[in-house]
Amino acid sequence: MEDEPGQVYGIFPLMKIFLLVVFGIFGVLILGLYLGQAQFIYFPRSYSTYTKMLSSVDQVRYDLDDQMQVAFLLKRESNAPPKEIWWFFGGNGSLALNWVPLVEKVVPDRPDTVFVLVDYPGYGYCRGRPNPERIQRAFDDLYAKLSDRWGLSAEEMSQRSSAMGHSLGAAVALDSANRYDFGRVVAISPFTTMKAMARKQLGGFFELLLSHHYNNETSIDGLLAKSERPEIILFHGDRDPMIPIQMGLSLAARANKDGQIAFSRVPGATHNNIIAAIEDELSTILKGGEPHSPEKKTKD
Repeated sequence: MEDEPGQVYGIFPLMKIFLLVVFGIFGVLILGLYLGQAQFIYFPRSYSTYTKMLSSVDQVRYDLDDQMQVAFLLKRESNAPPKEIWWFFGGNGSLALNWVPLVEKVVPDRPDTVFVLVDYPGYGYCRGRPNPERIQRAFDDLYAKLSDRWGLSAEEMSQRSSAMGHSLGAAVALDSANRYDFGRVVAISPFTTMKAMARKQLGGFFELLLSHHYNNETSIDGLLAKSERPEIILFHGDRDPMIPIQMGLSLAARANKDGQIAFSRVPGATHNNIIAAIEDELSTILKGGEPHSPEKKTKD
């Protein structure tokens, strides 16, 4: 009978071991989510099925941390420095060459314009892994390389540059336009912040773990604060299940005066079919015109 208290107290070391195991497993899971979050954000693809489109472009090779990167220029007849430069950035599951069907229709009408299609590290022929810092530095290196190739000053590059991006690419386009003082930026299906996306998709807890930060609110505010304010055009589908149209509306609402941001609601458009839905409007923009608001309903 005297041993009974000892037997009861012996439960506590076992409980401590159990709790340590539970917390250890939980900690490993949290660490795994933190370190592996890129797998939930980026979906790199290769060019094994895009070989036909390669005939429409010239490759631009450059290095990022001794890893090869490849961007594309739509072929044109002249080798003279461009009078206008358009930079294109795709979504997290798309490739630079996905822009070819849209852009190649515009090339004959814009002989003095260069269209640059950008892939992120880990996408297409690019080596490495994507994250905000690498994507930014990769573009910086490409921008510098083409500036040297064309013999254009920093001011000339800024004055001649415009950007277009979809989804994740909208964030890269807005950030690049803000940092390099582009004159025009077109953001298609933009989110507000990556934190807001994490909260929407996975809940507030995962927002705390996020280390891949994109903030379109900050980029928009920076663009609006410039003395020479660029033209900002937003498109958003009203049936987008991934990035709700409320996010696009929220970005447009950051303008403190009417007309500072042109926002177009695209009726019936989802996240994946919006570029096809507004192809005419985008072509008009690329040709230097003013787009009209989309009116036609689209199919999923």
